[in-house]
Amino acid sequence: MAYRQNKRKRNGKRPKEHNGEGSYKEYRLRNGEMKLSYTFTYKDINGKSKRKTVTGISEVDCNNKKEDFLRKELRNLPENLKNATIVQLVELQRDINIKTNKCHEAGDSRNESTQKIFERLPVDNPIGFIPIKDITESTIERFRNELPDRYSQSVIRKIYIQLRQAFKLAVRKKIIDENLLDDPELNTAPTSKIKTKTVNAFTPSEEKEFFELLDNIKIRKNGNDYRLQLHISQTTGLRMGEINALTIDSVNLKKKVIYVNKTISRSKKYRPVLKSGTKTKKGTRVVPISDAALPYLEKAVNNFIPNSDNLLFYDHKKKSYITTQQVNDWTKRFCKKNNIRYEGVHMIRHTFATNCARNGMPINILAEILGHEDTKVTMKYYITIENEDKSKALNDVINNMKKQEA
Repeated sequence: MAYRQNKRKRNGKRPKEHNGEGSYKEYRLRNGEMKLSYTFTYKDINGKSKRKTVTGISEVDCNNKKEDFLRKELRNLPENLKNATIVQLVELQRDINIKTNKCHEAGDSRNESTQKIFERLPVDNPIGFIPIKDITESTIERFRNELPDRYSQSVIRKIYIQLRQAFKLAVRKKIIDENLLDDPELNTAPTSKIKTKTVNAFTPSEEKEFFELLDNIKIRKNGNDYRLQLHISQTTGLRMGEINALTIDSVNLKKKVIYVNKTISRSKKYRPVLKSGTKTKKGTRVVPISDAALPYLEKAVNNFIPNSDNLLFYDHKKKSYITTQQVNDWTKRFCKKNNIRYEGVHMIRHTFATNCARNGMPINILAEILGHEDTKVTMKYYITIENEDKSKALNDVINNMKKQEA
């Protein structure tokens, strides 16, 4: 009678047939070995009742497997994080960094570019799409092995920062129990086989040709004209993002100083934004206006057209900010047309630094003007030493020695 009552429909549905909660069932494998299955009911993190069957050689073995399953299954995780991939975890960590002010949204576009690398390597099975709980040591090793031939050391360093963050977040969120990167070998970024690209300044003759041709080109009606920004970069050493973020109040012509405290950068989806603050803390600075820079800054102030952010340089047609990429693309086309060597708009800033060093400016003052925290960066990456510079320096020293001997 009880059996028939259990088979009756409830709310129009026949109840499921199962072995009951916590029931054991013994069965024999084809090889004759006896096994025990244990079926139990549990509630997932969403409160839904589910059933699970584990097998073992004894009741103790089955209970241990049950506890192990529940410990892993009932983590305090959203459903979408149980099978979270490195890409998802990197994205989550980026959001956390922005919310906790460890990274400005305006500086997040480079992190987004680095994240995409996980979606491309290894070529046959990208590591970024594998749930992090399923990633093994060999998976990481295969990923590491493809980096040296493809990316510079600076890019590999950024990749590894995100990889470490993803695994640490996975442990913190209890998605995984063990951080594979605790292994020093796996945690060490590989050495790139690609030589780090350095930007070289214009030679004096190249600089002269570049700006003479630049000043003589005709700009079509309603066409973009970024010549003023290029001249300001040449005479102040400001980054292009800093120049495009200058406001009418940033330039004090009476005191002959520029207050650098903003930059145009890119946020998620590469959307241009006006970032409060510069690329680095040291980048917030006061830059003196030289006699060479004064006419260009006066022209920028006189040409000012009011806009919502009071920017000296603004795309009024599109009603948006002018980005470094826009200026760079425009300049690249100009140089290609005129057969001029061009390594990006940043080389004009390098040319400014090289000219200052060539004419005897102390390196610590130059670093302050450029907004560098370390003079080593100024020396290593921003000053291009030509053979003629070496010859001149050597001749100057020898001539001074001869004068002293006389």
